Amino acid sequence: MKTLPFACAVSLGTAWLAPAPARAQVNADVGVSAGVMKRFTTGSDQGVSDPGFGPVAQVQGHLAVFPMFRVGLYVAYDHSPLPHAGPRNFLTGGLHIKFTPPLLPAPWKLYAATGFGGGYAEADSYVGATYTTPPTAPFSSITGGLLEIPLAIGIARKVGGPFELYAELGGRFGVAFFGNIYDSQNGQATATLPNEPVAPAPFTGIDSFALSLSVGVSLTD
Repeated sequence: MKTLPFACAVSLGTAWLAPAPARAQVNADVGVSAGVMKRFTTGSDQGVSDPGFGPVAQVQGHLAVFPMFRVGLYVAYDHSPLPHAGPRNFLTGGLHIKFTPPLLPAPWKLYAATGFGGGYAEADSYVGATYTTPPTAPFSSITGGLLEIPLAIGIARKVGGPFELYAELGGRFGVAFFGNIYDSQNGQATATLPNEPVAPAPFTGIDSFALSLSVGVSLTD
């Protein structure tokens, strides 16, 4: 399983570094996008607010393996603010598969994408309520990891030469979770209070789903 993403990366890099005549025989694309994402959590303690909207950015690249079917890699970052707690940061990546059926007339394209990936999650430290004395205190940062299945539908348009602009509606389903950030019993952020035991913060839940809307540009042939 580990060799497939590596092979895709090597093949994609070789394709774009090859001389022009050789590169013309290889169908590939590299794109970058940015937008807004909202994560939805489940299993959080009572009274914990839902995450807000935050920025997301993604880089992806593919090689054509069949007509209409491309396989490659993605790397994404998103920032997920959480009221009354530390904002979370996610860095994920993995396998990316893109299907482009010929449903629209040129220069338009409609596509669907999926894959499988994983990454790192971090909740920043913050100053929050303790419901003791003192009433507020600094809480620690916590980290963890997750596995995810990305899904997306998008529309693209050639705008000149090899460049395309695209808009994409995406979703990410969390399928496995690791580390303190997702440990409801022992992983909450903590604050050490004067003459008091360690105070745990409420559990903020697991990131079961995320919804995003992005726009981007790609270099494709």
